[in-house]
Amino acid sequence: MSGQVRVEIADRVATVTLDRPPVNALSSGFYTQLSAALERVGADPQVSVMVLTSASARAFCAGADVAELSKLAGADAEDADARRQELARRVFGQLLDLPQPSIAVVDGPAIGATVELVAEPSGQAASTTATPAASAIRLRASTSSAVRVVASIRTPSTSRCRFAS
Repeated sequence: MSGQVRVEIADRVATVTLDRPPVNALSSGFYTQLSAALERVGADPQVSVMVLTSASARAFCAGADVAELSKLAGADAEDADARRQELARRVFGQLLDLPQPSIAVVDGPAIGATVELVAEPSGQAASTTATPAASAIRLRASTSSAVRVVASIRTPSTSRCRFAS
């Protein structure tokens, strides 16, 4: 599980790279590592902006880890799912509360909860292969919004301004 989220800081820019092959599926451990990375970036006074990107050539992020969700069974399933959803809410909140402006660079599919993950940063840059998608099927996962965004700009002191196609 180590190294699924990398943080590199250079020239006041923190690059947070999702790196959980093959498609960056959002597991509990992945959310935990992303949360720690965001906490590190937010606390660093030397960071002026954060860039969220993906190391995967197949997808920015495939959404919920279906393999992890399929293992949730029995009496502990609801508790495990509630803990996983709380981790997700924490990450989404951290992105909203990040003191620095942030940019999600989306190249490839951004599926399910990932649509919300990339909608939280201050801005998004999407390639022509970026395809946001939120399934109407509930797989013990929830997302409060499904947003198709090509570019969105927001700084901590201003409201969001969207440019969508």
